[in-house]
Amino acid sequence: MKHFTGTLTLFLCLLLAIWACEDTIPDKDTNTNPISFSSPQVGQKAYFQRYTTTCGNLNLDFELSGDTLEVELIRQNGAYYLEERFTQGSPLYEQGNTDPVAHRIVFRDDYVLIPERTRSTLFFFYGNDTIHIKPAQRENMTQSACRIDFQGQTFVGNEIGNINSFQIGPLSENNKTVVSCVPIILDLDAYLIYDENQLLMSHTILGDGSVSGWHHID
Repeated sequence: MKHFTGTLTLFLCLLLAIWACEDTIPDKDTNTNPISFSSPQVGQKAYFQRYTTTCGNLNLDFELSGDTLEVELIRQNGAYYLEERFTQGSPLYEQGNTDPVAHRIVFRDDYVLIPERTRSTLFFFYGNDTIHIKPAQRENMTQSACRIDFQGQTFVGNEIGNINSFQIGPLSENNKTVVSCVPIILDLDAYLIYDENQLLMSHTILGDGSVSGWHHID
């Protein structure tokens, strides 16, 4: 009888662990109020899953880390903020990153401003505080392995681009707007991929060729 009780206890613990892992990635059908750049409202949320890979083996080394980032639009002292938090059960949460981080966002008709981005998981590398959501012109960009090319060279500049197709493992974005960081101090290449309503991917490549990023959960 004691052996049976111990087995049952172990089974219940394993079951609870499985439930905890499942909670790290929300059911896409439950987020009925996603963040919208064009129609912002307090309480809107977006979810992102973290991926890693390498430039040398872009698809073979692709992995989802199990981390999920929840981003919620909140209002404090009359201003909008994006509050980012890792969901419980995410490896990054379990490593002690339990406190949410909030940074201000200012909405305009054709662009949004993110004045302070250094603590953001998604925007930390972006040198310009302006994200144009309805740019008058977009330069044609192409994917080159883990990077994005503009006129035959790695895209590093102030241009606003259009990427017809960008794919990392099973994740893909088509016909989207892309902007790059301008790495002055940071040893990386990085891109934000988005449309008129929301950020879809934050993608970074370190100098050693390791890749990590966050992809919007549809």
